[in-house]
Parts: sequence; C-alpha cells; structure tokens
Amino acid sequence: MKNLHFQYGKEAIFEDLSLQVNQEEFVSVIGPSGSGKTTLFRLITGLEAPQQGEVLLQGKAVTSAGGRIGYMPQRDQLMPWRTILENVILPLELQGIRKKEACEKALPLLASFGLEGTEHSYPGELSGGMRQRVSFLRAYLTGAEVLLLDEPFSALDAITRLSMQEWLTAQWTKWKKTIIFITHDLDEALFLSDRVFVTSTPPMTSLKELQIPLARPRTMEDVNDPSLLQVKRELLRQFRAEGVL
Repeated sequence: MKNLHFQYGKEAIFEDLSLQVNQEEFVSVIGPSGSGKTTLFRLITGLEAPQQGEVLLQGKAVTSAGGRIGYMPQRDQLMPWRTILENVILPLELQGIRKKEACEKALPLLASFGLEGTEHSYPGELSGGMRQRVSFLRAYLTGAEVLLLDEPFSALDAITRLSMQEWLTAQWTKWKKTIIFITHDLDEALFLSDRVFVTSTPPMTSLKELQIPLARPRTMEDVNDPSLLQVKRELLRQFRAEGVL
C-alpha cells in the first residue's frame, strides 16, 4: 500500500498510509472493532478503491491481480447440499475445470488437510474445526498467492481453536503462501505471525508494527516464551493508553 487515503462519506479511515507485506510472510492485523481491519481487506481484494494512493501486488494494481488474492471469511460458508469433496472443488469448477478432473485434483489433498474419509460426508456432519479445514482447502485450491483470513477461528471453542492454530502454522509452512490474518485475539496474533500490524482509532496515517521474536516451527508452549510475553505487555500497554482495554 502506497500513500493510501480512504474514507466512508466524511469519515477518513486511512490517510497517507503506506505498508508492505513480504512474499511468503505471515502477518496479522489486530485492533479494536471499527478500526478499519475489514476495510483494509476490502482494499486489498479490490472490493473498495482508495480515493488516493495505490494497492499493489508485485508492482501491479490489485484490480488487475487476476485471482492471485484469495479471501476466507469468518464463517466457512460451505454449501450444505454439496458433499465435502463437492464443496472443496468449487473454485476449480469456477475456473472452468470439469468436475471429474477437479475431483481427481482435490481428492489426494484431503489427507494432508486432515479430511481423509470425509469426501462423501455433508457439512452438517462435521465439527466446526473440520468445516474450517474444508474452507481452508477450498481457499488453497483457488491457487491464490495471497490468502486473506478474516478471523477464521472466532466461532470455534477454545481447545479446537488452539489445535487449529497449530495446524495452520504447519500448513502455511508447506503452502508457501503469503497470509494476512485478521484477529481480535492477541495471543493468536503473536503465536501465528512473523509480524503484527496494530490498528488504532481512525484516521490512521500508519500502523504500529511489531516483529515477533519466535523461530519456527512453533508449538503452543511457545506462547509462554519470555520474549513473546514482553511483546504482549507492550501491546497491552498501548491498548490501555488508547482506551481499548
């Protein structure tokens, strides 16, 4: 994003904002409700256009990115009348690939996403965590280089959420994708990310950036690492200073 200005009506959300996400990086965006996190995603996907400035993917405007950016919303949005395999292949069908060929391409991936044996099941027969894995696989099959994940674990119970966080870090290592992740969960952002961008009260001219001092691979025990706890304390101080907490 270069010198980005965006507003709804008379209310400015971003003013002269610039930031960069690197290839194959995992970045989280965290901040209070109403601070522009979802607007940021809408700008990245090209669903909204900035009044000034540019949003670029490898030097090209996102409006001409041609499917290189994928989006996964909070809810899995699986079609209840389609089997798991039929849900998974939807992006391939939309690309014009015949159903049989799409199934042949997707079926071997089910096991690596923890979905082996579910291909003939329907979404209502799966747990919340399993449904999210289906949604992740569907996003992966878009072939997009950049995946935008909008609070994908917010509806899960605490134990399933921790399991899915570990699972996502392992999958991301294999995928070689760039991920931008919205969350309200501070521990989640710190555990998953290479960097964290912190939104604040609009209008924003910059986003506070925090480098996460953890090597990879990671497990949930790493959330108690002293260096990570120091970053967490810094963020909590900022939220308190801004009246978020």
